[in-house]
Amino acid sequence: MTSNGKKIQDYFAKGVRFKRITDDEFDQLIHEALQKVYPTALERLSLDEKDTIKKSVWISGPPDLDKLDGTELKIKKGKDKIIRFIPIGVTIYNFSPHAILAYQCSLDPVYENAMNECTHEFFYNDIVSFQTLTESGSATKLNWGEKVVNKIPLIGSFFSLGKKIQFDKKLQFILTTSGSSQLIVALADNVLKQEVDGGKFSLEKAKRSVDMVRRTIRDKKSHTFASLMK
Repeated sequence: MTSNGKKIQDYFAKGVRFKRITDDEFDQLIHEALQKVYPTALERLSLDEKDTIKKSVWISGPPDLDKLDGTELKIKKGKDKIIRFIPIGVTIYNFSPHAILAYQCSLDPVYENAMNECTHEFFYNDIVSFQTLTESGSATKLNWGEKVVNKIPLIGSFFSLGKKIQFDKKLQFILTTSGSSQLIVALADNVLKQEVDGGKFSLEKAKRSVDMVRRTIRDKKSHTFASLMK
């Protein structure tokens, strides 16, 4: 565990004996930890930075909860109501002249350990869609009386109890190719929101990054089309 990792871990600790850093200090330490992932991404992609045509684009968000591999998920709602968590899902988009080369991992910033690493290479001409998708779900909300009735054998089964409510389960950015391959990036996850009884995800940077990826793909595809029309 690094010295910064100890501060990050204690940020989530409960009890008066822990001296916790502020929300802003936590965000700064996470930013520093994320920057250290970039050389690893280049190595895994067998990519030299000088071979890229523009600055890389980063998106950080919730990790894949199905692939934590025993790593403890820590969640906290800050004083600003922003939901903070570790591990962190990281996606780095690198742009070569002909393709997007992406690196993904779940970063444990306490030990600066990148888990569940994977790489993707999508040629610009093969990308057929890029969308921000909200996955919705539904649930039945029962009041106190309905909860009591619902527990009574037979009686609860004869009545349609509760109020159906809709909620957003996940917010994702998805690139899809003509071969149906997809690169999925989680931007928000309702499971984490439920764990801290509400709150919000910090999405401003992620949305800017998504817009930059979209613009780059459009520019490259438009340039290719213009070249073919000559």
